[in-house]
Amino acid sequence: MIRAIDTFKRLVFSRRSFRSYVIICFTAIIVFLISHTAYSKGENIQYVYDTIQASTSQRNSDILKESLSQIKIKPIDEVPVTPMELIPTYDDMIDLKKDTFWNPLTKQYYKKFEELDLESRCAFYFRHLYTMNEKWSNSLSTVSFLINDVDEKALDKMKDKHGIMLADEETIKLHKRKNDIGLAFQRLRLYDTCFLQNEDVNMERIFKRDDGHESNNNDEAEDIEKVLKKADNEYTKREIQEPPELEYDQYDFEHRMFPFLNHFNKDNFTTLIPKITMVDGKTLEKGYLPILNPDDGTMTGSSTFEYDPTISFWSNWNKMSGIVGKRGIILSFADGHLDYATKLITTFKYQGNKLPIQIIYKTGDLNSQTIKILQRVATDMDIDYAKIDTEDERTPVPQQLIFVDITDTLNKDVIGNYKKYKNKWLAVTFNLFEEFIFMDIDAISYVDMNYYFETEEYKKTGTIFFRDRILLFNTVDRCVPIFDTLQPKIKEAKYFGNFPFIDRDYVTDECEKNLSVEEVIFKRYFDDHYQHQMEAGLLAVDKTRHVIPMVIASMLHMSKKTEICNYGDKDFFWIGFVVAGHPYSFHSVNAGTVGKYERKKKTSTTEEGSICAIQIAHMSHDDHLLWLNGGANNCKVDSAKKDWAHEKMGPFLKKKFKTFERLKKWYSVDPIDTEYGMVSADRYDAWGGYIGNCKGYVWCLHYSKKLKDFSFDETVERGRLINFSKDEQAQLLATNTVWTTFNLTDYKINMKKESNEKSKLKSN
Repeated sequence: MIRAIDTFKRLVFSRRSFRSYVIICFTAIIVFLISHTAYSKGENIQYVYDTIQASTSQRNSDILKESLSQIKIKPIDEVPVTPMELIPTYDDMIDLKKDTFWNPLTKQYYKKFEELDLESRCAFYFRHLYTMNEKWSNSLSTVSFLINDVDEKALDKMKDKHGIMLADEETIKLHKRKNDIGLAFQRLRLYDTCFLQNEDVNMERIFKRDDGHESNNNDEAEDIEKVLKKADNEYTKREIQEPPELEYDQYDFEHRMFPFLNHFNKDNFTTLIPKITMVDGKTLEKGYLPILNPDDGTMTGSSTFEYDPTISFWSNWNKMSGIVGKRGIILSFADGHLDYATKLITTFKYQGNKLPIQIIYKTGDLNSQTIKILQRVATDMDIDYAKIDTEDERTPVPQQLIFVDITDTLNKDVIGNYKKYKNKWLAVTFNLFEEFIFMDIDAISYVDMNYYFETEEYKKTGTIFFRDRILLFNTVDRCVPIFDTLQPKIKEAKYFGNFPFIDRDYVTDECEKNLSVEEVIFKRYFDDHYQHQMEAGLLAVDKTRHVIPMVIASMLHMSKKTEICNYGDKDFFWIGFVVAGHPYSFHSVNAGTVGKYERKKKTSTTEEGSICAIQIAHMSHDDHLLWLNGGANNCKVDSAKKDWAHEKMGPFLKKKFKTFERLKKWYSVDPIDTEYGMVSADRYDAWGGYIGNCKGYVWCLHYSKKLKDFSFDETVERGRLINFSKDEQAQLLATNTVWTTFNLTDYKINMKKESNEKSKLKSN
């Protein structure tokens, strides 16, 4: 018995036997873990889902990304219409490959999609656009919207003469999926991720082309494997198999991504560079860019530009912008708005603005005479400011205007579609500044223009937007459902790290008081269906960070299906950022107005009043006027005669102004009253209409302050009434007087007199 025990001990504890037992135990543990993983998959998915819900509500993107990495996305049961839908199939292939090997080092060779480097992922996605659909394009003439808006009556009409259905709901759905504008925006987001947000991705290498070879490979699984087997070449030392060669190149790709661009390549890119005319009348040679002094915007030289094929079109455009100037103001208007434009430039000159100003236009917007007048107004130091009553003596500063003609940049087939408000998109995307402030020409800023770049909002996200009046104007029924389909989805988040900026579910379920201003605006538009959330008369954007959101916004505004969703361009701006998944910032102070305060009621416990004006004004956090939209006149349209004779408005106006001449002067000559300002309460009943004069542009903002019921001293205030200091009133009045008293008609007469006098001198 003792001998048997000793023999057993020798067998068990010998070196060789011990090693064998360790291997057996280790194998058993692995088998157990694998089987346990299989049985608990459902529990893991539920756990991951719960983790995602918790992490998004806590705004913890790192936890969210980690959680997404644990999700296994199944291949779709439908026909794939985007390379994104092929990725789960690839991951399944990798899992099968790994299962055929026991050696961990061999397994490392096979990487799942999200483990690949970014350039490999980008190459896979964008090259497969062509293998899946040779005719893909982001053209608005080909896209559709993935919502169920098919009319049953329309379906019944889709029959041939024998009564056989030519289309059914499934066929229409597949067509919509293949041409969904959401896929166009997915492509734009990945373009942004691959070619704008990351400097390490080489576009030229991704679209490497062999002109003697056509890529015609339709075997998707084999093609995926070829593209993605770049994994861990250092270990295997195997020859890297490149993606299949394409018959298309990066310039075809750029044009399909941005069909509004003229066709170009590396050698003829100069033809796309805008024609640039300086304030002194000098037009730069085609292909040359001005170099601006950062201190005063004056031109210090010029430079050519060579297109870099390793980076994208928009990266090249940003590099061009960096040559011209870092920061500046951009304007967009046509000949018919010359009056307002000259008032704005004259005001800038009085205020001492030193930021350069680019005026973005295309053929047909500005004629040569308009440009000459603008150049003259910007540099004329003899304009009389004597009517301004202020102790602040200012020396006018000539304004550095740069006229940027982008006609040659745009595709001739679509250039005619950019009219009225839509011209603004050309200005914000094709200006030649890295960072810009866009202004409507009837907007007036009362602070130094650099102020907007230095706000906390701008520093945080590279944007600052301002809120509109809080009004009960509903969105069109189909608009929110359309916009809901356009944000980044879970596949894009998992494989490329593109996440929605706003968490839709969190915002819907949460009370407004716990939301950020951006989330409140999102909730009111997407859940409450109220438009007019953004006032786009002045905004600042870092174009080097945010060009794609503005391209997306422009496409939504240009589309026939969605152009009616918002009034003009306003709400499209921030919705473009939502769809792009980009961060953006709104100034948190509600919109307000300035003007004569009409007190309706005043007691020891109550005050009520209102300000009625055409202007929408924006105050700082410490109650100073930043800027307003609507000009400095009491009415910006010529409606005095019509209002005076109006059956209902006429008696009221005659009682108030006594004579027609007094009304006309108050409308078009007198500057607005700026003794008081008012910030809107966060309520839909804060704003109301007036009597309909000035073509309905007048809005009344209401204010009230009351002693709380059964309280000794606690008050409830609706809105905020601001009585500006005497010094601030004087400065506001001075600026507004400059704006209102500049008369373009008189200025043209003086220009003509001077021209005639010069002609006489020459003839003598």
